[in-house]
Amino acid sequence: VLRGGRVTTYERIIAISFRGLEALVLLVIAALMNSVVMLGHIEDRRRDIHMLAILGADPRNLFYALMTEALVIGIVASFAGWLIAPLVDRAVTLLLSWVSGASVTRMTVMSAESVLFASAMGLAVSLISTYIPSRRMKEVSLMGREERKVISPDEMRLAGGMAVYELPIRVSVFETELLYRYLKEILPRKDITGEEVYLDGTFAITFVILPPHMKGTHGTCRLRSVKRGDTILLNLEVPEEYRKYMYLSDVVYALETKLLNFSKWRESQFRYQILRREPRREILTLDDLLEKCGKVMARIREVELKLEKLESMKASISASLYSEYKSKYGKSLNSMIRELLTLSLKLEPFVGQLRREISRLRGELERLKVARELGEISRDEFEEKSSPVVRQLEEYEKKLKIIEDVDRFLLSRKR
Repeated sequence: VLRGGRVTTYERIIAISFRGLEALVLLVIAALMNSVVMLGHIEDRRRDIHMLAILGADPRNLFYALMTEALVIGIVASFAGWLIAPLVDRAVTLLLSWVSGASVTRMTVMSAESVLFASAMGLAVSLISTYIPSRRMKEVSLMGREERKVISPDEMRLAGGMAVYELPIRVSVFETELLYRYLKEILPRKDITGEEVYLDGTFAITFVILPPHMKGTHGTCRLRSVKRGDTILLNLEVPEEYRKYMYLSDVVYALETKLLNFSKWRESQFRYQILRREPRREILTLDDLLEKCGKVMARIREVELKLEKLESMKASISASLYSEYKSKYGKSLNSMIRELLTLSLKLEPFVGQLRREISRLRGELERLKVARELGEISRDEFEEKSSPVVRQLEEYEKKLKIIEDVDRFLLSRKR
């Protein structure tokens, strides 16, 4: 630009700096490690996933569950990295200062954009590295195939002159009989031409399909169960020449539609029987029965005292209040008397046993006294042998007296 003989030159310098490309290798390594971890996670849970598929779990939901898990891991890892990065930078700065002996000043600024960038990178790495393992988990179940009505001939494999197509159903080996019965129900009885049951528990059902445009002709198909580990798969086998049969897709679609209802049909076949078990009877010893009798008798005496006091207050209270308390205490008294009567019936078998033991101990004690009077045993020996007998005799007599008191108590209340 010429101005008064002077030349003015304008220059604009644009510098574009690409930073962080050196971390691309680290991101690739992190993605591969994440993918390996997720693949190992799927392999560890393969048996559980198979079981969920057998029980009818939707593979799409399993796929979404694993992707959500990866999403959570990505968010947590990104946030943790954003928090740890300044600490690592500070530690490196201090280490350099200590090694070099000079002061190293570094200024780290973590802006909001850095948080968004770290989150985006963490989520992207986690989701991308988890997508393929999640797809593999979805394919564990045969129900994870693309939803369509047209079956391509390329999806049928050839084996022994037969075209084989795997139907989307998996059952446990213990449910093979249920699957066999269900297939016989959904297939028209007049179209079934043969049934085979093998020693390993698998089976095969042969049936015919009638082309709607060709009257008087029919094609033969076979449903054959295949055992793989603890799981039973179901294959549809047709002759190789029927591989490109235009109506085969309709047959397969009809079978798959009916097989989707197998879970509901299986549940309807189970009959649940609710058993009522008799409550376990409480085993009571003689001491327990006597203790309960004592407590019940004490409560009965307490209620009787309340009734006597109520009778003394009859003239000073209203008739309705008197009737209310009399009815209340009367019901409680009758209930406790019935309880005591039940306990007394349980005590009856012990009465005869106690009397026999008392008679035996008295005879033994009398024999010891006679031996002592005749001088066959010394005084010390008599005391030693008679003391346990006397204690046992007193204990049995005390228990027998309590039982007799219970009987007298009940007899007085009956009067």
